[in-house]
Amino acid sequence: MAAKANAEDIEQYTAQGWWSRNATVSSFVRENALRDPDGIAYQSDGNVLTWSDYDNFADQICSSLIQYIHPGDRVLVWMPDGGMVHASYLGCERAGAIAVGVGWRSGYKELEHLTHRTGSIFLICPAMSHLGDCIEVAQKLELPFLMLGENMDSRIHSHISETRIGPSDLWFLNSTSGTTGVPKCVMQTQNRWFYFHKKAVEFGNLN
Repeated sequence: MAAKANAEDIEQYTAQGWWSRNATVSSFVRENALRDPDGIAYQSDGNVLTWSDYDNFADQICSSLIQYIHPGDRVLVWMPDGGMVHASYLGCERAGAIAVGVGWRSGYKELEHLTHRTGSIFLICPAMSHLGDCIEVAQKLELPFLMLGENMDSRIHSHISETRIGPSDLWFLNSTSGTTGVPKCVMQTQNRWFYFHKKAVEFGNLN
């Protein structure tokens, strides 16, 4: 099972309004997909991901993952920045997997280190990378894999009824070089990120 934040912290910060008791990124995306399906969820360098596409792609990824993993398993997500990396994180959330975010420019040594360090048992990657094709990378890491690319079709919607990770569960491990030169991972819950978001809005006087 995935680790959780401290129970006393959950109650305290939820009562103070900093944390959510039930809402997750998954529920937020699902609600927006129903309310504003053609609205822009993510935009970068001319590429646009609508809320509907975001929701549907995440469900497809989840449907693929649950054939291979169990809740609490770690999944190495090695994708370039863009809408599909966020859909991958969301697909992991809905499958109950802990996403391990790895920098796109990582080489084999870093990928191997993080795979073993985190206990990742599955790889999500694009068809091609600077290290070669996805199949070759997965074989070297000795991991089963899901290759994302042009064959993804947001019109194919395998609806997932509920997420398997709560806002106070361990949800994401983001890799960082740290100060030692050896890659390490930082544990994240969604509530921690929700808190950061609220403080950013407050300090930036955003609306």
